[in-house]
Amino acid sequence: MATTAGTPQGGIISPILANMTLDGMDLVIASKYHVGKTGKIDKTRYNPHKVNFVRYADDFIATADSEETAKEIAELIKEFLKECGLELSEEKIHITHIDDGFDFLGGNFRKYRGKLLIKPSKNSIGNIIRKIGDVIKRAKAWRQEDLINVLNPIITGWSNYHRSVVAK
Repeated sequence: MATTAGTPQGGIISPILANMTLDGMDLVIASKYHVGKTGKIDKTRYNPHKVNFVRYADDFIATADSEETAKEIAELIKEFLKECGLELSEEKIHITHIDDGFDFLGGNFRKYRGKLLIKPSKNSIGNIIRKIGDVIKRAKAWRQEDLINVLNPIITGWSNYHRSVVAK
């Protein structure tokens, strides 16, 4: 039976449903790009197209050695999602070279002169600045101690999330 409403974005059940629905997507990709001479999937030894797939709930990236391979992977993902009754938004597909970089989970991944650097994305920086600014605007009549107590977990959380990347 078709439903008229889904789960709210950011709801507690949303990542669980995304993981259940998208489970197996990596197997579809591996069955095409990681099959060795024996006919079995072997991700550790057989990867001639340098295909890798990373998924976190409903966010995912796929890497490959060429634009053609990346487009083939995008088609595989579209077919997989179609079987699940979903579709991949064309505006969310972004095929780029690592030297140009891409954003994923709040970080910007990019190679600079052959060295991979991960930095907080401009969008992530903008969001935290906006959040801090909103708190400060709301807190004009607060005591300094109360403002600090509200800002500390926000700043600490964002800093801890990005502490393993290149961030000042």
